[in-house]
Amino acid sequence: MRDARDRTNDHRRRRRMPQLPCLRNAEFVDALRPAVLVSIMTGLRKGELFNLRWSDVDFAHHFITVRDEHAKSGKQRHIPINAALHDVLVTWKPLAHPDSEYVFAGETGEPIQDMKKSFASVLKAARIEDFRWHDMRHTFASWLVQSGVDLNVVRELLGHATLEMTQRYAHLAPESKLRAVAALQLSGPNILQIAPAPLLAA
Repeated sequence: MRDARDRTNDHRRRRRMPQLPCLRNAEFVDALRPAVLVSIMTGLRKGELFNLRWSDVDFAHHFITVRDEHAKSGKQRHIPINAALHDVLVTWKPLAHPDSEYVFAGETGEPIQDMKKSFASVLKAARIEDFRWHDMRHTFASWLVQSGVDLNVVRELLGHATLEMTQRYAHLAPESKLRAVAALQLSGPNILQIAPAPLLAA
C-alpha cells in the first residue's frame, strides 16, 4: 500500500494534482488498524464507529460523543478518550480522507460501511478463528469488568438500556463481592461507631 501510494503521488505530481498523504513513514496505511484500535478502546458498535464524525471527537475535553441517531438505545452518550486512544486518533487524523467529516471514510468521503474483506484477511493471517467485529465490544467490556469497574459504569459506556444487559459480564469479576465485604473491616470498639439505620414507620 505504501508503494501504491508513492506511485499514485508520482502520477498526481506529473499532472500537477494535489498530493495525497505520504504513507512511507506513516503509522497507519489504511483505516483498518485505527478502526480496530478505536473499536476495542471505546466499545462502539460498528454502526456507531463508522458514523463517527471528527466533530464528535472532543480532543480538548477528552471524550467522544455517540449521537442519539446512531446509538441503538436512541440516547446520546459520551465515552472518555484515554492517552492511548488520543494517540491513535491524533495519528490517524492527517491520514484520513482530507475532505470528509467522517473519521473513517471511503474514497468518496462517505462513511465506510464495512471492512469485512480486510478484517477477514487480518484474522486469517493472525490465525484467529470465530471472531467477529462485535467481539471487540465484548473485549472492551470484559477488560473493564476485570479491572474492577462497576457494572453500572460499564452499562453507561456501552449504552445498554438496562443493567440486565450488562450482567452477562458479571462473572468476570468474581472478586468484586469479596472486595466489597473486605472493605468493611470492623473490629473491637470500631463496630460501635456503626449505628443501624432507623426503621421507617409503617
